[in-house]
Amino acid sequence: MIAPRWRKVLRDIGETPLRTALAVVAMAAGVFGLGTILTSYSILTRELAKTYADTNPSSAIVSGTRAPNNAIEVEPRPLVRARVRIGNDEWAPLYLYVVRDFNDIHIDKIRRDTGAWPPRNDEVLLERTALSVARAHIGDRVTMRTPDGVERTLRVAGTVHAAGQAPAWMDHVVIGFVSWNSIARINEMPQLRVVTRGARLRHPHADQMDTFLFLLGAFGALTLVLSAVLVANMIHALLAEQVRQVGVMKAIGATTRQIIALYLGQVSILAILALALGVPLGMS
Repeated sequence: MIAPRWRKVLRDIGETPLRTALAVVAMAAGVFGLGTILTSYSILTRELAKTYADTNPSSAIVSGTRAPNNAIEVEPRPLVRARVRIGNDEWAPLYLYVVRDFNDIHIDKIRRDTGAWPPRNDEVLLERTALSVARAHIGDRVTMRTPDGVERTLRVAGTVHAAGQAPAWMDHVVIGFVSWNSIARINEMPQLRVVTRGARLRHPHADQMDTFLFLLGAFGALTLVLSAVLVANMIHALLAEQVRQVGVMKAIGATTRQIIALYLGQVSILAILALALGVPLGMS
């Protein structure tokens, strides 16, 4: 047998199904949003740090051919800065990194994604996020132009994943990798990738990612707060409708604590229903 007070709670919930459903959905949406952000934050922060560390990131990039005295690993990787044609009279910045041996990379490692490996002398491997910026596909030929007007045509032989680089769509820069004897080596900048002892490993765009996740988390928390306000308004409206019922309960001996417990019990039931909906969706 259900106690009379709990029969009243269930009856109040059942008498206003639309209002009850709206409150449950609102709270579930807040729980879902907050849960999704927290789950994404825990996964991204862990995997971003691990993936970046696996590339053996350089502590510094030295312009020139002389490494600092505290270097424990050094790898040359000249840089060619140019532009790539992405349409009629339309160009995008292009950074080409010259790799000595694609099968023996020790610093700022890149991973093969699709297509050829390593590229031939007239080919380029684009970072996989750069295809959309370059408006190219594997097998296409793209035209690069250096600042002094020299042009070369390269075939897109495949894609790689460079975990230490920002996504191309973020900086709107096409990033590619070419062989040591590539025809694209024009007016290059000599650079050394250097690893020093005790260097701090942190992805260059970790701060942007943290800020982005914080903003998403704030919106999720705001949704949860707004849903709580909606429930509070619902209970306030219910109390306004049931002033006489509250008076009768007080007249027959109900205490203020018992009456508060009735309405808090109703809120608890709605919260449990919202958690049952929002938590599994937010963690999936």
